[in-house]
Amino acid sequence: MKRLPMRKIRDVLRLSAEGLSTRQIAASLAIGRTTLQGYLDRARDAELSWPLSADLSDTDLERQVYPRTARDVSNRATQPDWAHIHRDLRRKGVTLSLLWEEYRADHPDGYGYSRFCELYTRWEGKLSPVMRQRHPAGERLFVDYAGHTVDVIDPTTGEVRTAQLFVATLGALQRDNLDESVEGLKRDKTRPSRVPPLPMETRLKVITKTVQETPPNATHWSRSLMAEAMGISPSSVGRIWADAGLKPHITRGFKVSNDPMFEEKVTKIVGLYLDPPDRAVVLCVDEKSQIQALDRTQPGLA
Repeated sequence: MKRLPMRKIRDVLRLSAEGLSTRQIAASLAIGRTTLQGYLDRARDAELSWPLSADLSDTDLERQVYPRTARDVSNRATQPDWAHIHRDLRRKGVTLSLLWEEYRADHPDGYGYSRFCELYTRWEGKLSPVMRQRHPAGERLFVDYAGHTVDVIDPTTGEVRTAQLFVATLGALQRDNLDESVEGLKRDKTRPSRVPPLPMETRLKVITKTVQETPPNATHWSRSLMAEAMGISPSSVGRIWADAGLKPHITRGFKVSNDPMFEEKVTKIVGLYLDPPDRAVVLCVDEKSQIQALDRTQPGLA
């Protein structure tokens, strides 16, 4: 049942005490009759009647209308301290599995491991944005400090020395190229995309359509309009335009006004420059360089 605001529940009790029927109350408060009857039953079970006590706050009223049952309390697992868990994960040797075991030791009825990990991942995702980076295969070597040390024994003297351990990996390296050494890296780096390139004929059609045609009900082509017209993806359209140096949204040229007296006004303005009156100063106020005249679908707005 949908929860109503406490103000509306007070209105339900008031109108019911005034003798209105459930149909009239439902129509007056714009709520369903089934929902209305449910709240009247809850009010009767909580022994609430109008007028309510002046000391009864909305919080107290809500507790009486929505009493928490023992089942509700048992079904609500104790929330872990995600900030504390996040800090503990930075310590050497600490894993999410170990922290979950500590959590379940303190809260036997708490979350299972999979739900625990899911909630932590969701909480962690709100901390900071993530920037995706593209790493061509074999181009960069990533090195990280493992945190643990290892004992190295000198086979001659038996001396034991502590060594720091670092882990390195090549970005986007395919496992089947490990046996091919440098040649495998070169082959993987130059591997073509899984998506086949568009035929040159399609690319030429997109370019021709962009420069020679105008889309219906629009002033210029957009990536989505061209993609729909050509049956390709908008990203493909964007790459074709970038390669050809096309920017359909930028208009090159002058916009001619549809003012019927445009020619007469231009003649007068140009005449001021060519033959200004005696002792006259002609001032020109131009528009900002960032402002560009746009085509209008409605001529009256031009």
